[in-house]
Amino acid sequence: MGAHGSRMHTNSRTVYTLLILLGAATLSGCAPNGSREAAEHDRYESAGGRYVFPVAAEIETLEWTEYHWDGSDAVDIFAASGLRADSTEMQAFRQAPVLAVADGTAQRVDNERGGIAVLLRAEGGRQFYYSHLSDPAFDGETQVNAGEPIGRIGTSGRWSRYIEPHLHFEVIDEWTDGLGWSETVNAARWIRRHFGFRWIDREVDEYPPASPAGPVVDRGAEVVRGFSNLRAENPDTAGVEIAAGESFDALSSLTGEVTVMRATTLGLRVQVTNRHTEQTVVYSGLAHTGLRTGDVVQPGDRIGTVDEVLHVQYFDDGVLRDPLSSMEVP
Repeated sequence: MGAHGSRMHTNSRTVYTLLILLGAATLSGCAPNGSREAAEHDRYESAGGRYVFPVAAEIETLEWTEYHWDGSDAVDIFAASGLRADSTEMQAFRQAPVLAVADGTAQRVDNERGGIAVLLRAEGGRQFYYSHLSDPAFDGETQVNAGEPIGRIGTSGRWSRYIEPHLHFEVIDEWTDGLGWSETVNAARWIRRHFGFRWIDREVDEYPPASPAGPVVDRGAEVVRGFSNLRAENPDTAGVEIAAGESFDALSSLTGEVTVMRATTLGLRVQVTNRHTEQTVVYSGLAHTGLRTGDVVQPGDRIGTVDEVLHVQYFDDGVLRDPLSSMEVP
């Protein structure tokens, strides 16, 4: 989820992008932890040495899209989709230092949506916004040099704590007070221009507008906790919990495109989104899925296997609603 309000961008063919390395950046050392002490770690500098890539991690283990999920010019930098949740590369990413991309003044601007957040006012008038951090390296405001750690990859923020760790990163042309700016620079293109790292386009097949309907599981399951109970516990995770006493399959109830999250507080997560109708169904607690981000599914298609409890949420234009208002548990 993003940290700062931005525009919606909707097309009949949505372009997903993955990272490839073009080789324009140079490699040097940086600190591997939230402190600002020098230590050995990989970092990538721009060709002229003015900027440093915002994440200290092997570039082949990262990916992002050309546009943010809401169509804005921000980027969310995640672990590469090919990494296993229990791999050493994934574990390293979850602890990766987040770096100042330029010399300047760094200010903590923590907020509900972005969690632990930093606004870096660089020399020359450009700003850089980081959010969803963990282990912040400072409080208040401080001067930083390019390459100094300002925190680590995290999941802080109201919604991001339920998805995979990642860095939300924005590039802004002019200094502003507070959080009241609009992104004026496409961050993915900025990264490509200065570091030579660009995305691979992966187009999603066209699909029609649709709303969720039909079964969410294949057989013999029952609702063990309903929407009202879960909403009373935590309105951000309101949904239904379904169990069967043995393994069962979760089924898609919506035509749409898939996003897979391998390691969240609710386990393996698959979300199906129909961008035409702004409907999303989220399946969490899966033991296994054969789907990949960018796949398109239809009602009745297999989402994955559930060994214990399936958690299902339904977002209608960003609002959580009772999944059983339109879907079924046979």
